[in-house]
Amino acid sequence: MVDITDVYVLLSSDITNINYNYDNSLIIYKVSNNILNNYIHKINSKNMTKEELIKYNILNYELKDINIVIPIFNIKFTDLILYLEQYNETYILKNIYNIVLLNLYFKYSNKEIITHMINNIHTSNINHNFDITNVFNQRLIKHHTITNTYDYMLEIERPLTYVDISSSLINKLTFEDSDFSNDEIFKLISILNEEQKFLLFFHLLINDKYYTNIINNYNILLMMDKCIETYIDLYGYLLRFTWKKLYYDECSNIENTPNKTYIFDINTASILKTINYNHYAPLLNPFIALDIDKKYLDPPRIFGGLYDYSVSENIKKICDLNEFKKNFNIYCTHNSELNLFENVNFKEYNCYIVGSTLTACIQKNILIKNIFKDKSFENYLNEYYSTSDIDILFIESDKYLFINKASKLINQLKINLYKIHQINNINLEIILNKTICLIVSPLFIEQNIDSNINNIIDYIHDENVIQLFEKYYLEINKQFDIEYSRNIFNKNIIINTIYKIKIDNNIYYDNNISIKYKIKSKYLLHDLEIFHVNENKIENIISKFHLPCVRCYYDGHNVFLLPSAITAFITYMNLDYKYIASTVSPIDIFMKNKIRGYGLFLNNSEKKCISRHISIKYPYIKNIFSPIYLNTYLNEFNKNENNNIDKYDIKYITKFNNIKSYYPSTNNGLLLSSRFSKKLNICEINYHKYIENNILKIKLISLTWDLSHL
Repeated sequence: MVDITDVYVLLSSDITNINYNYDNSLIIYKVSNNILNNYIHKINSKNMTKEELIKYNILNYELKDINIVIPIFNIKFTDLILYLEQYNETYILKNIYNIVLLNLYFKYSNKEIITHMINNIHTSNINHNFDITNVFNQRLIKHHTITNTYDYMLEIERPLTYVDISSSLINKLTFEDSDFSNDEIFKLISILNEEQKFLLFFHLLINDKYYTNIINNYNILLMMDKCIETYIDLYGYLLRFTWKKLYYDECSNIENTPNKTYIFDINTASILKTINYNHYAPLLNPFIALDIDKKYLDPPRIFGGLYDYSVSENIKKICDLNEFKKNFNIYCTHNSELNLFENVNFKEYNCYIVGSTLTACIQKNILIKNIFKDKSFENYLNEYYSTSDIDILFIESDKYLFINKASKLINQLKINLYKIHQINNINLEIILNKTICLIVSPLFIEQNIDSNINNIIDYIHDENVIQLFEKYYLEINKQFDIEYSRNIFNKNIIINTIYKIKIDNNIYYDNNISIKYKIKSKYLLHDLEIFHVNENKIENIISKFHLPCVRCYYDGHNVFLLPSAITAFITYMNLDYKYIASTVSPIDIFMKNKIRGYGLFLNNSEKKCISRHISIKYPYIKNIFSPIYLNTYLNEFNKNENNNIDKYDIKYITKFNNIKSYYPSTNNGLLLSSRFSKKLNICEINYHKYIENNILKIKLISLTWDLSHL
């Protein structure tokens, strides 16, 4: 009797070279006897003697007198080997992929083997518990007043000067790039049975190599939607590890060429299963990708965003592309069908819409909208984004090419405004802001400027200090012909030249010229700001934006979001902030987005800084925070002698008055006052549902204002 433990496949080492000497390329490869369970292989097998196989025994097996041989000549050697190994135990995705496809080819289905391999597939050898508590606690806000001449894009182009949590992550974790496309993974999962779909989906969700193929794959998320909903607890638990990796990818690619697999298009982001965020237990939400000791987050006193009171288990918080475009059109024209940027060639100009315009238009279910009686999106925009510009970013290092492209874009906008308003003479006020920035070290000042360095640092924005550097500004100014911009627009434009000085201990002397256009018109709902940067990749630029809720961009065809932006839109919490140390204060930016509903994780020192700042700059809102929104009770600290925030006595505000911080302003001094006429008469909430300690509660609220005078 034949010993069936000796089964060989007779195959060719080179299927591309079939000729009369083809016999010389044949070899035998030993396989498990499990292969004989496949009917096709069984009927094609034959018995061969040891003598018959000697010339094919290149691998020097110990042949028996009689052996079972299965001839397979038409499959590539490497692919066939992987197929054959399924009858052993190998647990690599590439093997499973080829095995499944070859099973289809041979009309063979061994569910038990495939399921076994999926269950034992390799997932991770990396410890994903990356504690950043110390970095978080050491972070400080360097508070300075933001001046009207502040040029944000100058800051973005300065490398390696960030003060934020993510700086501790750079180069700490690396994940191997996937060797499969999203379509290939979708094809693989789609042909599996339901049990195998479930197993492979969740195994790959936490796989260090293939997690982006799963979580950033529109077709797979759509296909697995019901499965995810059924096993939402398992999904949430595993997603915590996946989202950490995505956030780490985002952070580690700030200065490198980014791997775009962690960047989501808006349609994919819109179908991510969301899990309600609990301010009392922020780290339980999988989208909060922070490895920070919860006692330092101090959940009851977070600088929190708008509390999510929704009781729906499947609330959709991010728009799909069509919904976004309608919102964007309303933002620009007050009409969902009118596109202000129609026929603008974003790809040719290499330009993008960025900034708070996208923040306003991306969310699907905007909770703040509920404070308006008619829940109007237009009223929401008028109140919270009325003074926001539409930021258009060009990636262009040549200033003159930028001016040419900007002029073409502006001409197209004039054509579009004519179509929208049916007015021939559309007048645009074009303002060119040219910023000349000197970056100097204290040593440079001591050696070249006749003034006390401390006076210069203390009064760095003072006109008298600027004049001390006049000769350097004049020399730099020669590098840029301002008349070119005046001529290209073929009309008078307003030109503002702004001079700035920065102190940098690491740079002896450097300079930067930045040009930016401001476009105004009574026919525009929002002013346009058009600027350019020297970066090569939009992803690098966006990842440096100050808060996650603005880390997204629109290329005229699609919207793309970084993982931290998705977290912000889903939880109303920003994971981190980025700013240039010793240059500007981010507090005003924090407060602007705070009033729009977006909170931020801050350490105790940062909370103290904001507490002091609010009492000085925002006295009209300092008394409107309360525990239900967990907004740190910033105004209610009783400071003791050692000024230690950990020993503050907290006075809990029992009155439910925090909703006022989000209501339309009746105070002209409020940070976000509307410049548009409102058609509102009453804002009112009657019943508000919310979740506290996993218990649904309903609070009667009766807040009514007469806004007819606004």
